[in-house]
Amino acid sequence: MLVVMATGSGGDDLYSVLEVAADASVSDVRRSYQRLVKECHPDKLSAHLTDEERDTAMDKFHTLSKAYQVLSDQESKALYDANSQSAQITQKWPLSDTVDLDTMTFDPASKVYSLSCRCGGCYLISESDMEDGVEVSCCTSCTLCVRVLYQLARDER
Repeated sequence: MLVVMATGSGGDDLYSVLEVAADASVSDVRRSYQRLVKECHPDKLSAHLTDEERDTAMDKFHTLSKAYQVLSDQESKALYDANSQSAQITQKWPLSDTVDLDTMTFDPASKVYSLSCRCGGCYLISESDMEDGVEVSCCTSCTLCVRVLYQLARDER
């Protein structure tokens, strides 16, 4: 199962969580994570905290850890950025092309379809995106977007 948190899908933007810019390097992401996690790491919490304060710190620790897990890996960061970008598109967004899902390459491990862009980047769309009705995919490297044509199979239960 592919889990990608995107802006507007509940919770904060991962870059905001880690207090870094969207173009931050992996080492900048790591430094910020290490700085922030010192405040809420379970091994660093004061014994004088109330249960509520401890729960709040643990929630922050888990949120930071999830953000770091996504943004510290180039592939998951690219997918997160593409999904975040797609989530911000309105219906009037200019599309550079329309592509059939059959022309895209499917990765069964991540359940993500991909297609190369003319800039060298790629368009990504996951099965969960399609189940959520997403039909526009933006390039991971440039501003081009494509509409992906597909039909969801009905579950025969």
